[in-house]
Amino acid sequence: MYARASRPGRKGTGGFTLVDVVLALAIVAVGVLGVLTLLLGLRSRNDASSANRLAMRACQEVMELAIAESQVLPIDVWAARWNNRRFQPLKIVKADFDVRDERAGRVTPEFVGRERTNVGRVTVVDISEEDTPNTLYEITVAVDTGDTPDGASITPQRVRTQLVTRRSRP
Repeated sequence: MYARASRPGRKGTGGFTLVDVVLALAIVAVGVLGVLTLLLGLRSRNDASSANRLAMRACQEVMELAIAESQVLPIDVWAARWNNRRFQPLKIVKADFDVRDERAGRVTPEFVGRERTNVGRVTVVDISEEDTPNTLYEITVAVDTGDTPDGASITPQRVRTQLVTRRSRP
């Protein structure tokens, strides 16, 4: 049998030292933390873009309703009905059932429909010339999830979006 010679500066005949193992584990730990941070950041960004998409869709649906009603209602009735009207973007409220709320606890189906969830607003402004009133209107439909009585957002990240269009009447 042949005996193996030990290397200079090391005790024993081979293998890794404790320092080698600790350094390798530190490098692996930093890598795992980096990957976890990346995944959490991507998830947060994905949730925010999803909420913005839902808010834009809610604005679009309300805008379509307002424009459709402008075709069938008299202009004064239509403007009075839609100006400063608040609405509830149900898709956003229902998508965030896990949101914590200090006043209402968890968001539940009973929470939907309360005043606090009416975070959409429609504004109708007559922007026609003075000599031809009631011929051109600017319609703004906005969703701001932080526009609540207590100022707290109903979504984890505050969502703000708005659509603006102009509608002419003969």
